Amino acid sequence: MKNPHLDEAQIIEILNSITTLKEVDWLSDMAYKNQEILDMLLEYSLQPGERLAFRASWVLIKVCEKYPGLIHQHLPGIIRQLNEINNDSVSRSFIRILSCEDMRNFGEEEQALLTDYCLDRLNARETPVAIKSYAMEILYKLTLIYPEPGNEVAESIRINMEGGTPRIISKGRNVLRKIIGIT
Repeated sequence: MKNPHLDEAQIIEILNSITTLKEVDWLSDMAYKNQEILDMLLEYSLQPGERLAFRASWVLIKVCEKYPGLIHQHLPGIIRQLNEINNDSVSRSFIRILSCEDMRNFGEEEQALLTDYCLDRLNARETPVAIKSYAMEILYKLTLIYPEPGNEVAESIRINMEGGTPRIISKGRNVLRKIIGIT
């Protein structure tokens, strides 16, 4: 399949059968070459079907790794929809993508929404570790712009570190070191 002009049924079939990073890599290249494929991936990643949404968002991670900035124009819309996503795999994908971004590239409204979302996810017991880890990174980047909530962010991180997984403890230490330098 070398044709970057795949139709919707083919994209759905590919997404439903993806199992390897090589396939994800190939589809990310197709999305780079064809805006319609990129738009489909964005649309599918926000749909309720867990498997299709996860796989579409998985490809979007690879798109962002290989072609930084390609979906940047779509990120404010994604930020506005984060609270509506009920699929932790998709949330993890988007929060991972957002954790690599410069928060200054977003408007105040998106920064505020992202701050609230990340604090809510960080403070919710049921939030998966990966989402909490990426949320910490985003919150740190936001405290570089708005140092005022730094103490609240630091306290939330400390609470999560108490009895947290090794990944949360490690990430928490690293982020706290950086936050303490700016608050």
